[in-house]
Amino acid sequence: TAAGAIAGDGSSKFYIYFKPNTYTLTYSTGAGSWVGSADSAPATQFGKTISALPVNTTNVTRSGYELVGWTTRQTVTVSGESVTVNTATGQKALDLFDLIKDGGTYFSAGSSYTMPKADTTLYAVWKPLMTTYSIYQYGVREDGQVTLLQQLESRQAYTDTVVYATADDKTYPGYGYNATYHDDEVDASRAHDTIDHVTVGADGLSRISLFFNAKPDTPYTIY
Repeated sequence: TAAGAIAGDGSSKFYIYFKPNTYTLTYSTGAGSWVGSADSAPATQFGKTISALPVNTTNVTRSGYELVGWTTRQTVTVSGESVTVNTATGQKALDLFDLIKDGGTYFSAGSSYTMPKADTTLYAVWKPLMTTYSIYQYGVREDGQVTLLQQLESRQAYTDTVVYATADDKTYPGYGYNATYHDDEVDASRAHDTIDHVTVGADGLSRISLFFNAKPDTPYTIY
């Protein structure tokens, strides 16, 4: 409460000071994890400029993904489907990023941010990393014996996207491609079915397995 004597000559001055309200700024990592010692929901004064928003690996982490920024939008419509921003995977995560990266609700990781006059949640925007996957070619003899013909050169694709074997992958000299091969034998040491496409996992262990039947009278080598 302002108080004091008022001078008769009109020279009295009273000063009123206002303290900015404090609100909660919540960082929602979704499919990621908050790491480090920083607070994931700090109390922040209205109008305060945060010099650097949380960045990848230092503050947050997600296997197979990179934190590229933050947004005030919880969901984004991608190809007619409502997608939750901080849990988006694979191609939807890539499409989502392209849709929001140039908008006023997106803020790059490490950039500045000014606190509005309300409790606010910033949702992590994740972009999948390139991850390795493998392609194996197996030969099936007339007696049913299966041998590894070769492992093709490892390839890369974005985490959680679907990749397919090419037409060239489905050829091998002296063998014919068997698109429907299946082996009921219980043997954990080898693949049992032709798998010509796979969703690339973050662990880099995803594999495509292609089976080929030996053509009659074709020489073959057992390794």
